[in-house]
Amino acid sequence: MIYVRFVGQLGNQMFQYAAARLAAERLGCPFIVTQAGFTWRDYVRRREKIQLFRSYPELHRGLAMNLVSAFEHHLEGPSAWIKDKVFRTEFRPWSPETAPWEGLEGFDPAYRTLPRFTRLVGYFQSPLYMSGREDAVRTWFARSSQEALDVAARWSALGLDPERTVAVHVRLGDYRHQVPLGHNPDGGWILPQSYYRDALERIGPDVKIALFSDEPDTAAQYIGKPADYISRTEDIRLDFLMMSSCKYMITANSTFSWWAAWLNSTSDPVIIAPEFFLGRNLSEWYPRDIRVEGWRYV
Repeated sequence: MIYVRFVGQLGNQMFQYAAARLAAERLGCPFIVTQAGFTWRDYVRRREKIQLFRSYPELHRGLAMNLVSAFEHHLEGPSAWIKDKVFRTEFRPWSPETAPWEGLEGFDPAYRTLPRFTRLVGYFQSPLYMSGREDAVRTWFARSSQEALDVAARWSALGLDPERTVAVHVRLGDYRHQVPLGHNPDGGWILPQSYYRDALERIGPDVKIALFSDEPDTAAQYIGKPADYISRTEDIRLDFLMMSSCKYMITANSTFSWWAAWLNSTSDPVIIAPEFFLGRNLSEWYPRDIRVEGWRYV
C-alpha cells in the first residue's frame, strides 16, 4: 500500500492524490489517504475512475470510516506507531537548499522507484510527477456529463461564450498573511496589480472577462478593468469548472487555478500564469518544478 496524509487545501490535495494514486497504480497496490477531520480508505484499483467533485471533499462516511477516524484522532500515539510499522519507507521530495520553508520542494526522480508500503510526505506540486500519465490523471478529475451540461447552462444564462472569455483568478484572503519570499512585506503572497494588467493586455480587448476570487468585490477593483461577470456563488466546484471551460485563463500563484488551467477542457487554450509562482520577488521558481510547458508566463 501507499499512504499519504492530505495537507493544504483543494489544489494541494489534488497534487497529493495524484502522486499517491500514480505510485500505487505503478506498484499494483491500494493506497490510503487521510486528513484531519476525516479518514478516507480508498483502495482504488487501476481500472476504477474517480469523479472528483462528486465524491470529494465531501465524502460519505460509514461506520467503519468513523471508527478509523476516531482511532486516528484519539489514539494518536498507537496510530502513528502502526503507520511506522506498516509503511516502513518514508518518501519526502527533494527540497532545494534555498527553499525558506517546507513545501517549496522540487521534483524528486526517486519517486519513480518507490517500494510498496511507502508513506508520502510532501506537496508534490509538479507536473513531472504525472509525466506520461497525464491523460489518466485528467480522466480521474474529469467533470461528469451532467457537470458539463450545468456549466454550459450557466454560461448561456450569463450570455457569455467561454470560447471568447478569459477566466481571471485573483487569490487574496489568507495570502495577505503568508510570509513572503523576498521583500514585499505588505502583500504576503498576493500578486501585484501590474501582473493582471500585463496579462489582460496580452489577452487583448475583444475578450470578455470572468472574475473568480475569494474576495470578489476587492478583486473587481484590483484587476484594473471592468469584469463582464464576477462570481459570487461561493461554490468552489462551480468556479473551478467554469474557469477550466474558458478558452483563455489568467491564473494566480495558486494551486487552485493551476489545476483549473491544467485541466482546461477547451482545444488549444491560452494560459497566462505568474512567472516564478511564489518566488516572484526573488526571480526564482518556488515550488521549483511547478512550471508547465506551453503556458505563457508574465
